[in-house]
This record gives sequence, structure tokens and C-alpha cells, in this order.
Amino acid sequence: MENKNLSLNKLTLTLIATGLISTGAYALPNTAPSSKTVPNVESIAVYNHSLSNERIFAKQAAQREIYSGWDQLPVFDVNKTYEHADSSVKFTDGQRWGVFKNKWWVKGESPSFTDGNGAWELVSETDILGHYLPESVTVNNWLSSSAYNAGDQVKHSINGEELYFEAKYWTQGSEPALTVSNGGTVQDWETPWTQIDGVSDDVTPPVTPDPDPEPPETTDPETPVTPDPEPELPIIPEPEPEPEPEPEPEIPVTPDPELPGEFWNSTTAYVAGDRVSYTIDGSTLLFEARYWTKGDKPVLTVSSGGTLQDWETPWQVVDGVVPEPEPEVPVTPEPELPVTPDPEPEVPVTPDPETPVIDPPTDLPADGYEFLSELTNEHWDWFFPMRSGRYNMGGGARNQPPFALADGSKDTFNLDAFKRAVLEYNTWAESKGYKQFLNEGTKSQQALEFTSFWAKSSRETSGSWDNAPAPWIVNDKDAGIVWKGALYWVEEVGYSTNPDGTSPAINYVDAGSTAYPPAEGRSYYGRGIIQLSWNYNYGAFSYWLYDNGMMRDLITERDTLLKRPDYVANQGDLSILSGIWFWMTPQGAKPSSHDVMMGNITHVSSSSQELGLPQRNDGGSIVTAEGESYDEAVISYRLGTVTNIVNGGLECNKAASYHTGPTQRASYYNAYAKYMNASINGIQVPTVQDSTNVWSVKVNDQSPDNLKTSTCYAQKSYYGW
Repeated sequence: MENKNLSLNKLTLTLIATGLISTGAYALPNTAPSSKTVPNVESIAVYNHSLSNERIFAKQAAQREIYSGWDQLPVFDVNKTYEHADSSVKFTDGQRWGVFKNKWWVKGESPSFTDGNGAWELVSETDILGHYLPESVTVNNWLSSSAYNAGDQVKHSINGEELYFEAKYWTQGSEPALTVSNGGTVQDWETPWTQIDGVSDDVTPPVTPDPDPEPPETTDPETPVTPDPEPELPIIPEPEPEPEPEPEPEIPVTPDPELPGEFWNSTTAYVAGDRVSYTIDGSTLLFEARYWTKGDKPVLTVSSGGTLQDWETPWQVVDGVVPEPEPEVPVTPEPELPVTPDPEPEVPVTPDPETPVIDPPTDLPADGYEFLSELTNEHWDWFFPMRSGRYNMGGGARNQPPFALADGSKDTFNLDAFKRAVLEYNTWAESKGYKQFLNEGTKSQQALEFTSFWAKSSRETSGSWDNAPAPWIVNDKDAGIVWKGALYWVEEVGYSTNPDGTSPAINYVDAGSTAYPPAEGRSYYGRGIIQLSWNYNYGAFSYWLYDNGMMRDLITERDTLLKRPDYVANQGDLSILSGIWFWMTPQGAKPSSHDVMMGNITHVSSSSQELGLPQRNDGGSIVTAEGESYDEAVISYRLGTVTNIVNGGLECNKAASYHTGPTQRASYYNAYAKYMNASINGIQVPTVQDSTNVWSVKVNDQSPDNLKTSTCYAQKSYYGW
């Protein structure tokens, strides 16, 4: 029932029928039962039903208020620069109207009613005059090209019938389908969509009551003036809901202490210091975010009577909502900034910037590091011949001046930088009693960790592409087909930074972050081996470094990286350290990649909030083993889990059928493993035959099982269950 009259909106027919546009009054025809004689039961029931519909419609009509400040809102201007986030505008695409606000600096990008992934976010859809629209009208048709978050609703036709669906978790390209519980053939866990009742009922009240004027009782023309029916109105039970205000005294009883925070929402992003309310086992508690988070449910930790460790969740209990929460003031958010992936619960307690940890050694110690001590520059150059800053006239622009110089002075992503980053991290970890990177297990296990670490990061920074010529893609005598562009793109394509740390194009800025406020003129686009993005992540990493006395030659202030985000791209040891930091740190239900590859964790999560390996999405078996393993099924699932930890929302849960990331990561791993086995004595890094040289392969349901698991095609995405 969509109206194509472009001078009004989709509700034109309904609005005109009820007189909303012309008078602003909301009306619904209703006729009392004829009562020259006592009305029968059916007549009274019909009349009561009509009154009920009228009351519902009146309530909905009352909600159709004009958007606050509509007349004062500026109209979107495609030629204008919107420098500050949360700038509100009104916008129309010719058929629809609404209010939008920008998420970050933007110019030249128009708002969209169907795609929320750009710079503009839809605040509210309205009609041409600024009236709020019922939710059912704003539900869009499903589009394969659009990305949807948990809770997003769409319309989609199946067998000629228009149905409504709601996303259970992030999805793109997955067509809504009926599951067995709704008469279809797909299992519930096989689709990110769940069918919901058609929200179109929200706008039917103006239409439904029209047929209710009770023709059987209207034969007597005197009925409309007969006063008899009037006394019957008070008897109708519907008015009795008037006493509903009585429960209102209950409202202040519970929510009053919740003043510091709204109720937690899975689709809202929170930064350090934000407070929310959340109910656990019938008790509503107040939580505070320790760092940026989205989709992580607040949970109780061991320090507050739960089972999770403090570092496994971004939330901490500030105080119970039911108990007196006034003493919350002593909880200072400043020390509570244990950066996004920071495993140590102690950091926020006693961060003493004036007492740095013991300086790490400049050379590898005599004991330990069995694998790393045998890694040579020749090996390193085999892995990364096109790395950014390395002078190589056979390479690309980043291998030539001004990015690279013949004297090697700009080659900061070299083996020495890698060793410095490893020692920097492990010196700190040892002082805290935490696990070591590349310094645990057997020599082969250390080689396995090195290989899987760089397979992950090579995909993030690769300058290679399908069918690229040599020397970008080579057929190596030991490793087979190998893409050689790893560490080439250490800055996101399309962005650049001036010598003073400022950027000509500003993006990835969360101006509302009070914990990690952006510096003026800085752009926090993807940099380094993990493509660190957004000011809150740069700030979190910078705070962690400074508070622990690390990299003091560069990190001289807590907010150094907020002022100089370019360091993450041009200082190789710092950039690599960010990758190690991410690799070693659990995040909510995600274990650390280190624990996964070393076989320290074999438990499969039973829910999206439980720490463990991800579940399969096809009901297949999950083969696990503790510690060192050469079982291809075990290694495959570990590799897929690492991809899931890094980018599961985009690359897992059958995404390898179209996404090139998972197969490239698996191919890098096997090529690197083969080279290591042939080049260093005394090691045996396990390989996975089914995922060797699958750089451009599209995975499907009929693919070998080890290929499906190593590319996380057969794994559910973390937080998407």
C-alpha cells in the first residue's frame, strides 16, 4: 500500500482519509449501537471493539508529533562541510523525509534511508511536514548490498507474501528466509534473520474501524438522535484503564537510583566512563564501561560475585541500582582505562607514569627464544620484500622515495624492530606474570605462533592482488605460490599525514569521546600492522604504553598517539607492538589468539558471552587438542578461530563464499609454514593441505571440511549467535 505521490509521503492516503494534514485533528468514525430497544450482546461487543480501536488509534495519533525543532533544522547541503559529529539536518531523497546526524567529519556524501554504513545516521523518519512516522512505514525492503546490525528490521517477499524480519546479529548479503519454526526449511541457526509479526498493523487502525458502523442496527433513522445509548457508555469496561496512573508511583521506586545511566542497548557504542543499567538474576545493577565497547553484555566478574575475570569484560559494576549508589564517586574513570584489549586488571589500579618498568634488553637473552634467535634478515626479507620503507626499485611507490631511501634509513619494519617489539612486550608481561609472545612451548610451537601471527597481519597489509605479476606473486620452490606484498600498506589507502601529525582529510574521529578526546586536525584512519583505527583505540593503546613506562623514547605523554597517530605507521617497532598487544589479549568471549594457537584453550563456548572457541554453524564436529598438535583438523579450527577473533563479523559464518580475506589468511599461513620448515633446522610447523594455495578460492558447503574451518566458513561469528 505504498503511495507514489511525491508531493506527500507514503502515508498520504491514510493522512488525508483521517484529516490529519488539513486540520491537524485526529478523528475516527464510530457509531453507538442502536438502542430503541435493549441492544443485543453482539451489538455491544462490536461497539466495544470499535471504541478499543478508536482508543488505540487516538494513542497512535497523539504520538505523531512534529519532530522537535523541525522548522529550525537546516536542510542538508551536499556542498557544505560538516566538521563536527552530531550535526543534525533534515533531508529528502524525493520520496522520503527525515532527520539525520553525522557520525564524523563529512563533505559530499548524502544521507541514505537504506544504508546506515556511511557518515550519516538516520535519527527519525518523518513526513514532509516533520511529523514522526509510525515504525512500520520506516521499515525498508531487504537489500543484499546493505549491512544490518542486530535489531534492524526489514521487509522481504517470499512466495509473493510480504513478511517482516529482524536481524539477530550483524549480517550482509544473507537473504531473509523462513525457518522450520515458521513453516520453512532452514534451521534457526542457519540464518541471521528471525521472522516477526508484521509491524504494518501499526497503521491499520485508521482503516480497520471504517467497516464497523453496524449496518444491522441502522435501519431506524431515529437511532442517531436517540439518547438511550448514551447512558450505556459508562458501563463499557474500556474506560476502566483510567486507574492506570496508580502504578506510576512504582516508577520512581526502582529507576530513581539509575539516574547515572540508561539501560544497556546491544546496538549502542559506549566509551570509557559511560554508565548503563542492566538486570541480572532479577536485580538491576549499574555498570560502567572501562573502554570502548559495542554488543558486550554487562556481566558480573569474580570481584562482584560472578565467574568471569575482570579483564574478560569491558564492564565493571559501579554499584547496585537497588542499594544506595551514592558512594559511586570514588570510582575514578581515569585509571579505569585498561585500553581496549588490555588483559591486565592491575593496570587501572596503580598506573604510575613516573615509574616505568625495567628497560627491555636490546638483544635476545641467552635463554629462551629458541626460534626467534635463529631467524635471520634473509628470512625476514623473504617474508616481506615489499615492506613499506624498504628500498626496492622493483616494488611500488612505498618502496621508493620519499617513502623509502637507498640508505635504509626509512626501513623501520625490519627484523630488529620486530625483536625490539617482542622484548618490549615480554619484559612488561614478565613483570606482571603474564604469558610470553614467541617464548613459550617448543621451538616448533614458537615457529607456529610466528607463522600464524604474520599470516593474519600479512592479509591486513598486503599490497598484492589476484594475478599480480612477479615480484608481487611468486612460485617459490619450497612454499609454492606466495603473495609478497605483506607490510606494504601500513596506512589505509586514500589517506595521508603531514610531518606534524595532522592530516588533510579527517576521518575516524569520535568527537564525543571524553576518555580519549581527539586532537585537532588529526585523522585516526587505519595504520600499522593491525590497521589501528579511531581515536579511542589510539588513545587506549597510548595510555597503556605510557602508564606502563613502555617505549618512552616515543611515548612521552599519555596522549602521545592522539597527537601523533602517524607514529603507528612510521615507527615499525611501535606498530608491531600494537599487533602483539592485540594478539596476546582476550576480549570478552574471545580468547587471545596466543592461547588459541598454543592449544591453551579447547573449550567451545556454549553462549555468545562465554569465553571459548566459536561454535560451528553446520552442526559438524569440532576437533580440539591441548598444547602442541599436528592434527590438521585441530590446526584448521585454530586458524579459523584467529580470523574470527580478528574480523569474524565480516569474514566468518560462510563469508568465505565471497570474501577474499579468510582464504588469503589461510594461504599465507601454509606458504609461510612450508618455507619455515625448509629453512630452519629442528622445527616442524603443521600445515593444512586443503587450505594450501587457495588465494582466490570461493568456499562453499561442498568444500573440504578443513578448508571450511580454517577459513571460518563453518564457524559462527563471535557475538553473532
